[in-house]
Amino acid sequence: KEPFFCFVCTRIFDHGWQMRARHHFCARSLSTVVHSVLLFRSQNFSLCQFSLFPTTKASAFSSYNRAPSHSFYTGPTMQQVLVCNGIEQPCDLNSEQFLLKFPRGPYTTARTHLSSRIFEFEFHNRRIAESTALMVQAGSLARPADFEKLVDPECLRDPYLECSRRAVSLFRQRSPECGEIKLTTLLTVDSTGGPHRLFVHAQPLGERPATPVKIQIMGAPRSNAQAKDSGWVADRQALWQSRAPDVHEVVLCGKEDEALYEGLSSNFFVIMRNEEGTPVVRTAREGVLLGTVRNLALRLCDALGMQVDERPPTLAEKDMWEEVFISSTSRWVLPVSQVVMPDGTEWHPSSCALTRALYERLLDEVDDNSTPLAAPPPPAAVGADESDPDFAVPSLLKQLLDKAAKGKAQGNSPP
Repeated sequence: KEPFFCFVCTRIFDHGWQMRARHHFCARSLSTVVHSVLLFRSQNFSLCQFSLFPTTKASAFSSYNRAPSHSFYTGPTMQQVLVCNGIEQPCDLNSEQFLLKFPRGPYTTARTHLSSRIFEFEFHNRRIAESTALMVQAGSLARPADFEKLVDPECLRDPYLECSRRAVSLFRQRSPECGEIKLTTLLTVDSTGGPHRLFVHAQPLGERPATPVKIQIMGAPRSNAQAKDSGWVADRQALWQSRAPDVHEVVLCGKEDEALYEGLSSNFFVIMRNEEGTPVVRTAREGVLLGTVRNLALRLCDALGMQVDERPPTLAEKDMWEEVFISSTSRWVLPVSQVVMPDGTEWHPSSCALTRALYERLLDEVDDNSTPLAAPPPPAAVGADESDPDFAVPSLLKQLLDKAAKGKAQGNSPP
């Protein structure tokens, strides 16, 4: 057992397996890797072909990212799974169609990380709870029968996580070759204020643009932006359809102060210099929906020598902008190369170096800010010896190792 176990570990480390594997390597993840290795061997690949996997953080993450959440997946065959209160429902809608056709309610869009975690799940859980309270207060959502539980993140967490686990598990069974998954959660209540329905929709996450993108400034800021309201999905359609064909995102602008607030599905940032020459990241805090990636990106600015100013950038200051970028769950941090102004003229940032540095730093932090999908292991049996190497090895890995040892004893190569 030990040589085979060490051989797999050695091959993983020798071929540049990135994404903090050295710091978060456990028996559970190793069993998954061993299973994948054996699958590769069964398809006439050798262990020495681990170079098929990405060798840098950026490349490892970029293939799992996605274009704007309001555009359609363009992969081979769209697969979707829909779970309601833990029970699968028939579904032939993508995430955009799902939000448009189902009753209005608080929603959020999450993503898996390394196929086994949800990035910033606790943030999404709080968002559903807070948006439920805000929509009920605003009169745009009937007060559900179990309102007190739904606006308490601690009470909401377990059923929400279980629905997410179920959706990911079903999706993986039907699309095992797919990369990361986009998870769209929607909470609905009928007009009489009866029991709620908690939906989790799963589909492929898609690709993140490999190069800086073009954005267009138009449209007024939305009302009650702090609430993640599925009604906004319908409201933004006219703006999205009015953009130029090559525009990746539309950024909302105040009419009077020309302040720039947020994108249709992203947060908006500029980088400029203060009087001392220190780079300052400027982004709105009020009047926008505070995204998960925005939250993490701003926390990392200090380590990169950048200050943070949470006031909306204005068009009057554009000559002071050095860089422009947007952020979202699907894009991480994405640099902008062209900005179409309200009058139709184009403006080009002078650089994107700091944005790229922030992107690299953010990828290092994703794992630590993600919640495992797997249920916690059961407590150890009384009298179990934790020093025993077999104690911490999951059953799948133990079966594989036992089979390999048996084959070796019989003079055969491992299966």
